[in-house]
Amino acid sequence: MLNRVYPAHPVSIFAAASGTWVGRYKPAPDVTLRLRGAAPDGAAYEQTVTAVLPERNLAHNLLPRVWARARVDYLLDRINREGEDAASIREIIELSRKYKFVTPYTSFLAAPRSLLRPRVIQPKDPVLRVAADPSVVAATVRLPWGETLPMRWIEPLGMWQARFFVPAEVADGTHRCLIILRDGGGRLYREEKSFVIDSRAPAVQWRNTVQTVAGGTRLRLEVDAPPDTRHLTATIEGGGRVRLAWSAADRCCTGTLSVPAGSAPGMRMLSLVAEDQAHNVYRKDYQVRILP
Repeated sequence: MLNRVYPAHPVSIFAAASGTWVGRYKPAPDVTLRLRGAAPDGAAYEQTVTAVLPERNLAHNLLPRVWARARVDYLLDRINREGEDAASIREIIELSRKYKFVTPYTSFLAAPRSLLRPRVIQPKDPVLRVAADPSVVAATVRLPWGETLPMRWIEPLGMWQARFFVPAEVADGTHRCLIILRDGGGRLYREEKSFVIDSRAPAVQWRNTVQTVAGGTRLRLEVDAPPDTRHLTATIEGGGRVRLAWSAADRCCTGTLSVPAGSAPGMRMLSLVAEDQAHNVYRKDYQVRILP
């Protein structure tokens, strides 16, 4: 008769506590529901309720979404314990798309992680962007330090966006915020998201440093860089420029820089410039002598 019954919210078992379960059933004009348990003194407890299970009742139209959320929570918990399977993932995606909520396998809010970029360039430079279902007409973000900001719809991007200050006392790392969306029917959807504050530039180090090089030669560079480095380039004063890339064989970033033939002898600046995922930029200069 009843099937796929789950707690609608975490259930606490203590005196005078209440719990809510949600499930599916086959229609029946008259059914007896029986609850069994144990009293604090160990005595058996049983309660029966007679109910009608109608084929259709629209008085509580939010119940299908509540059940879908509970069903997805159950599937995600099973995946955490037993591993992924195609059928569970497919059902999670179908339910979340139908009832419009976020899961690790789909995105009512498109980006599973929003990246905060706290560059000190201009006021309110950090930005969070969220893609949402077309039915959404308003969006708000509640930041982890208590500030609540309305998000603006940016038509060219097709996203909701908010810019804000990051308080000086907020440390680098992963932080969580609450995104609140309202659709045209007035329904609210609350989803917790995470973003990364990264204010440290990616310090890089030339591994095989040389002090002298002849004009017209090719200088191989081996550079250690943090994992979040997205761009790494090297230039030599009065000469060329090269983009360095990760080499699995060398376990570092490598590239070959051409020193122009006929370069005048003397000291030249060799510069490494690195940019990370948060667009923090780091530069380190080395002195290299060009030989005659």
